[in-house]
Amino acid sequence: LAGCGGGGGDSGDAGATLSIGSAVRAEGDSGTASLGFVVTLSAPQSAAVTVAYATAPGTATAGVDYNTASGTVTFNPGEVSRPINIVINGDTTVEADETFTVTLSTPLNATLANATATGTITNDDADAAFGLDSRPANPTCLVPARPDGNATAAVVDAFPTAPAFDQPTKI
Repeated sequence: LAGCGGGGGDSGDAGATLSIGSAVRAEGDSGTASLGFVVTLSAPQSAAVTVAYATAPGTATAGVDYNTASGTVTFNPGEVSRPINIVINGDTTVEADETFTVTLSTPLNATLANATATGTITNDDADAAFGLDSRPANPTCLVPARPDGNATAAVVDAFPTAPAFDQPTKI
């Protein structure tokens, strides 16, 4: 319908694409924080552009590590970037970094170029001194002199390697 004055299914300016970028943030020890994703439009448009989004778990647990979210992002004419903020929850558990995804779908007046982004919640909790993952630099122990006056020295690994656990485990 080009050159016919629009009508029937005209989707705004030709060739506009939408992308979402990945985001990273430390979890914090308590409360909540916002992990910000940015959705970009390849070029300003003369008509409004919309796109739906939804979160999905990866290694992060929905409702524990982050709050699930879904909705619609709207670009008013002329806008080229819009935020999506996802709430993450702080804790003091020493754990690996965790991830979830935000996926774009059902665009109106644009097409999807990069529809999925990864949100990474980085662990910011330190191991306690001599925790399961830490050992002193020099685990050498000396045995005191024997009654006959001769000293005996021995190297002892006082902190053997701890077992690995996939989940938090009480010992």
